[in-house]
Amino acid sequence: MVSKLIFKGDKKKEKKKIVKVHKNDESIKSKNDRSFPINGKQQKLCDINIETVTNGWTTMYNRDLSAASHSILDESSGNLPIMISHQREDKMLCLKTIKSNEDKSELIFSEDFEKSLISNIIEYTDNDVFDIENLRYRVEPKDVSYVFILNDVSTLFQSSTKFVNGSSKQKKVFSIKSSDGKYIEYNPTENTLSFTHTLTQNGMFSLIEETSNNLPYYRLILGEVEDYNTMIITKNNDIKVIPDPEDLLMKNSRFLIRIRKEDALITKQIVKEYQNQNMNNKYNSGDGSINGKIKQSVLELTKLGFKINDRIFNQISEAYLEGNLNQWIVEFKEKNLNDRFT
Repeated sequence: MVSKLIFKGDKKKEKKKIVKVHKNDESIKSKNDRSFPINGKQQKLCDINIETVTNGWTTMYNRDLSAASHSILDESSGNLPIMISHQREDKMLCLKTIKSNEDKSELIFSEDFEKSLISNIIEYTDNDVFDIENLRYRVEPKDVSYVFILNDVSTLFQSSTKFVNGSSKQKKVFSIKSSDGKYIEYNPTENTLSFTHTLTQNGMFSLIEETSNNLPYYRLILGEVEDYNTMIITKNNDIKVIPDPEDLLMKNSRFLIRIRKEDALITKQIVKEYQNQNMNNKYNSGDGSINGKIKQSVLELTKLGFKINDRIFNQISEAYLEGNLNQWIVEFKEKNLNDRFT
């Protein structure tokens, strides 16, 4: 807490200063010791290359869907960029948008995609049989035609609310859009997928996660989940939507979904720990005292009569780390001084 911070020259709190340094050291040490499941083993934070875990693509897990509305780059978007791929023996096929001869948008599965370097692969698993050379971990988009936008639209379709064990529980349903903003939907008369500018129930996707070889695969159900209108890929690599309540087309209806590393839940956890560690390192000097600029800002605001609580202190520290401390101080004083006279 701010009240416990010790400034140089405050002899009365010298003992607390010693304890504070010790606690900070232990805190930094524990953060360095924290490990994350990466590429088949647990890796400590201090051994993780932050550039590698924030650039490129990785496998999506259900846990990532819960964090989808909090992208590192755009926390207010709620949109999750994804790739949809299918593994057939030693081949990988990726869903992409193309233009037909009539200049209409169509969906196909293509073998022509970008392959990342093995050294850049990040998969959040500690499975000890993880095979980093498997092609499925190297799938990346060649251009925007391979990228689709997944969005939770559960609140738009109240009919998807069911009663489970006597209580109301809303099923998660999603829309999937192309990079140019068109929704994917299925045509019940032709059992195919097409694009539309308007989202309807035929464009609702339910994502059913199933694990095989410790890897999450998704079954994509369109419309009402009870109808089991299942997206499949045929032997000729065509895309169809077939009612399959008994899951007889299992091999043709399991898809891997890729997301940007920066949108993965574990990436968010790593980045947060990394930022917290850097904050500790930057606003604490070697002897545990507060960085001079932060100290000066706290004293300046205190003299003006502002009460510096933990929240405000953290904002000061973050502004310092971002390099805009002076601007933050000016805006803070303008806002709060004006509030006193309104």
